Amino acid sequence: MPEALRLGVQYISCFLFKIPDFIPVRQGKKKIMDPNIQRVLGHIENEYTEIIHLGELAAISGYSLSRFKIKFKDKVGITPSNYIRFKKLEYAKYLLRTTEKTVTRIALDSGFSSSNYFSTVMKNLSNYSPCEYRDFYKANRLKKDNN
Repeated sequence: MPEALRLGVQYISCFLFKIPDFIPVRQGKKKIMDPNIQRVLGHIENEYTEIIHLGELAAISGYSLSRFKIKFKDKVGITPSNYIRFKKLEYAKYLLRTTEKTVTRIALDSGFSSSNYFSTVMKNLSNYSPCEYRDFYKANRLKKDNN
């Protein structure tokens, strides 16, 4: 039961993260993404497994660092650092589900500075350690395959 509870919390967290996408836009008042922030999002999408400095993102956006942080949070809904962390974590979870790589290798391949940091972030954001996540995913996959 605790695993089901953790999985539920993870799904709820993902849902809450996506709520801004579900808010209806009134006709005639479409929320337009700032092209400078859109450029930054594209850069993050291509480089999230690398070390990305906020100053670098601010330069890409053309804003000062402080203005960039404000604009990014306003348009995306979370800070740039959290957005990058979520991108890295989603990729790491994909690797945990689809490969047999070690947790350390996955942490480094996903752009985390260490396996300890990766484990801490994963536990905080999904309530699973990397090993628990992998084991839970495999157990559920086996159940589905046997049915």
